[in-house]
Amino acid sequence: MLAPVLIRSIFRVAVVVIVGGALVCGGLFGLGMALGFAAGGAVSAASGLGMVWLVGWMLQPGAGSKGFAAVLLGGKLIAVVALAWLGMAWTDPLGFTFGLGAGVFSVVAGAQLGQASEAGQAAIEAEEAEAKRRDRDSESR
Repeated sequence: MLAPVLIRSIFRVAVVVIVGGALVCGGLFGLGMALGFAAGGAVSAASGLGMVWLVGWMLQPGAGSKGFAAVLLGGKLIAVVALAWLGMAWTDPLGFTFGLGAGVFSVVAGAQLGQASEAGQAAIEAEEAEAKRRDRDSESR
């Protein structure tokens, strides 16, 4: 399964990028911007991690109903919008906005690194083999 590999990789990249960015923001612009950056990065990275988990769950054979997945997706969207609104209101808005960008970068870079890793390639090959087996089984019926 590829999703756990991607989640680990995205999390690692997000920690490095968000903590590093917050330290730089704190050193250059003060604590308020650093806290905003960290909060924005955390919201954005958590949203991306949630999406990776949800899509991985939906693609599993025998996964729950698609209606339930749509409810989860809608709930995630509402939670992210609420957290973004709170983050903009309670922290430095510029720092929060830059943090959102850093979180998106973390998700993209982490996913790329995860799928290119040995564990990611092994998971892809295993999923491809399972898909081929299911196709052969369905053709033989």
